[in-house]
Amino acid sequence: MPVTKSAWRHVKIVQSKIVADDTSLTTSTEELSSRGYGFVEFTEHAHALAALRMLNNNPNYFWCAPGPKAASTPNFRRNRLIVEFAVEDAKKLAKRGKKLIRNQQYSNAQRSTSSSTSSSSNSSSSSKTVTSKRKAEAKNKQTDSKRQKQSIDRESTSKKGGATTDGGEKLDRKEKREMQKKKKERKTVPKPAASKSTATSLVSSMKANAKRWFE
Repeated sequence: MPVTKSAWRHVKIVQSKIVADDTSLTTSTEELSSRGYGFVEFTEHAHALAALRMLNNNPNYFWCAPGPKAASTPNFRRNRLIVEFAVEDAKKLAKRGKKLIRNQQYSNAQRSTSSSTSSSSNSSSSSKTVTSKRKAEAKNKQTDSKRQKQSIDRESTSKKGGATTDGGEKLDRKEKREMQKKKKERKTVPKPAASKSTATSLVSSMKANAKRWFE
């Protein structure tokens, strides 16, 4: 590498192109064959100069050139790369610049459309979230009103019974116990015996009937 300020930057290749032969087509693969040369464009002149000095007429890079590529081939039979600086056409460069500008504009337009679609989707999602929040609030209000109604009904029923919650339950238990005691007392109380007067009247009537029959 030459000792310059720009030489120590990272090597970047702008474009690489192999010139193909349009007329000659292989029958087996139906692919274009190259004419044996191509172009490589670097961002820095120092990088292109270093590539030229390294690759030009160097037998170590024979595997890049057409011809025998075996390692056992001698150096005088190895094909070498011939690297030179190319002069480009100004008209072609202008056309390329216009294409690059168009591509940039098209990419920017796509980005703007994607951002607009994303913003619209975000707005729709925000509206959906707002509606969902409203629905949730309405449901919460309905549940709160139902709970309030249930609590009011419970209070009214407990007041009718004479007490509320725990007190009412205690009173109900006491009443149940008293009812059970009364039932037991009714069962244990003996039946009232027949009065003596009724018994004596029956005996006297039986005796009178017996005397009549004997007479």
